[in-house]
Amino acid sequence: MNVHVKLIVISLALIKGGDSFPSVQKDPLSGTDDEQGTSLSRTKRSFVQFGLMILCKAKRNPLDYNGYGCYCGRGKGVGNPVDEIDRCCVTHDKCYVDHLRSADVCGENIGSALHLITYKRNGCTGCAREKRFFLDVGNSRCQKAKCECDGAAARCFQQHDSKFNNQFKNHDKSSC
Repeated sequence: MNVHVKLIVISLALIKGGDSFPSVQKDPLSGTDDEQGTSLSRTKRSFVQFGLMILCKAKRNPLDYNGYGCYCGRGKGVGNPVDEIDRCCVTHDKCYVDHLRSADVCGENIGSALHLITYKRNGCTGCAREKRFFLDVGNSRCQKAKCECDGAAARCFQQHDSKFNNQFKNHDKSSC
């Protein structure tokens, strides 16, 4: 299967995985109901963007990391990381907290809206430059910070890919 077909299949799998979310939800940025599903669409695109970075850089299905170890995947990690791959996820989570949630980047109260932020990439894990003026096509400061966190995680997964251990996929979090 060529790379483009794989990207489409992975993208569809990630999007389908988001179908368990309600179709009508509160938009955390505006406080209004999002009946057209635009917040949900942005959430799906955001996860797909990170997944495409992983696929491109680590050459592994991004779904392999969902539920891996004690920290990878949605939700808050607990306990000690099981290996270097899991440590990549700890670092990714810490990057989000340290860089995106600061007042001068995305705002301290970004919370769950963090997953609505999409960004523009250059190559596998590079990020488009920061916008310099209103109509610029680059990333906002917040978008660039999120892209950089996601890119660093994808590069970390690639660096430690030889240590990927299938026994830690869908890991029982109660053992963490």
